[in-house]
Amino acid sequence: MDELLRKAQYECIICCDMIRVHDRTWNCNNCFNVFHLKCTQQWARKSSVDPNEASASQEKKKNQQIQEWRCPTCQSVHRNFPHHYYCFCDPETSNYRVPHSCGETCSKNLELFNIKVENEEYFECKHRCTLMCHPGKCPPCSVKVERICSCRKTKVILL
Repeated sequence: MDELLRKAQYECIICCDMIRVHDRTWNCNNCFNVFHLKCTQQWARKSSVDPNEASASQEKKKNQQIQEWRCPTCQSVHRNFPHHYYCFCDPETSNYRVPHSCGETCSKNLELFNIKVENEEYFECKHRCTLMCHPGKCPPCSVKVERICSCRKTKVILL
């Protein structure tokens, strides 16, 4: 995804135009797709979900605050209207290296990206992503933790 954004070859799924290096963008924190901010704002207005009134008129939607809206690709519900342009790791930015990156360390909590295996003991991860602000998912935590079995005879190394 980095390379496609650098070469302006990444397509906004809403308008089908390429996202240029200096375009303001928004990215979904669930599916990590990137869209033009303006397209996302229009999408949010048109597809807002008002739990109290499903058939709100367009005029009402313009005047009232948007309750909830869904991502165009994964349909995850977002509660905040995308008012501002942010880099991938969320601080607002104006200067960047990779398009739409602030160039700082990502620092997202890796707990969200770790693979949880069913029927295995899970240890909470407090580590943060050490990559430069980037598009897409963060890699799972690669820190190895040594745990001693309850029998006190076996040591287990966990990722």
